[in-house]
Amino acid sequence: MCGIAGIYGPDDDQFKRKDQITKMLSVLEHRGPDGWGYYISPEIAMGQTRLSIVDLSTGDQPMITKDNVIIFNGEIYNYIEIREELRKNGIVFNTTSDTEVFLKAYEYYGTGCFQRLNGQFAVLIWNRRNRELVVARDRFGIRPLYILPFKDQIYFTSEMKAFDQIPDYSREFDHARLFEHCLLWNTMGDHTVYKNITSLPAGSYAIFRGGNKIEEERYYDIGRMAAWAPLSTAKVQIVGNVSSANVLEPTWSSSSTTVGNDYGGLTLYNTDNTAGNYSTIWFSANTSM
Repeated sequence: MCGIAGIYGPDDDQFKRKDQITKMLSVLEHRGPDGWGYYISPEIAMGQTRLSIVDLSTGDQPMITKDNVIIFNGEIYNYIEIREELRKNGIVFNTTSDTEVFLKAYEYYGTGCFQRLNGQFAVLIWNRRNRELVVARDRFGIRPLYILPFKDQIYFTSEMKAFDQIPDYSREFDHARLFEHCLLWNTMGDHTVYKNITSLPAGSYAIFRGGNKIEEERYYDIGRMAAWAPLSTAKVQIVGNVSSANVLEPTWSSSSTTVGNDYGGLTLYNTDNTAGNYSTIWFSANTSM
């Protein structure tokens, strides 16, 4: 467990920005007692308190390359496999940390890297070339990432109490969300019990540019396959008995296809066992079988 914090928006007073980010990090020290660091520019300040797990000696954050800066809280379980995949494509690594794998994966795949990561994470990546900030959370939202727009800045953190370090800011309950939390033991969507504080949705990333959010995209949904393989190449598992007139178990639907043809060694029939065109037939397609 680590702690991350960020302040996004123009501010030429870097001494004030350094003071703000270090105060935010100070209340996150319990999340990362092994070290901390920060990056400051006129457009952004970002920092991390580190709990060292992978690559104890060279995995410090923020990690900086020519074009990008990264801080993240979490762990990437398949970083070794991704590192080898990137090495085959000519990517050179200077550490054995999952942080560098995360950063190099973003530099190679762009926002498509998030779909490839098996892990739990909340991340801030400052793209110095494009002058844009990319933030993301893992598929199931295991690692928290809270967002607060205040005055002309946007603040990010692992724990909402870090926002208490912002000058002139005080958290205020949203009574409707507080009631919702008491009723459901949680708040719906990206809301929190405090006004103006939201949480980046699980399995999502957002891009900020010019001081504003320009894009938010969900890269993962529970139950949604990443890609559909054509029936001619997919391994298909029929749920039910195709030789009977029974309706098959509804797990996935396909339509406007001529039945009686062979798809990957499998002949599909209408539920009344006749040939011709069918409107809907239910089957389960699993490309990983």
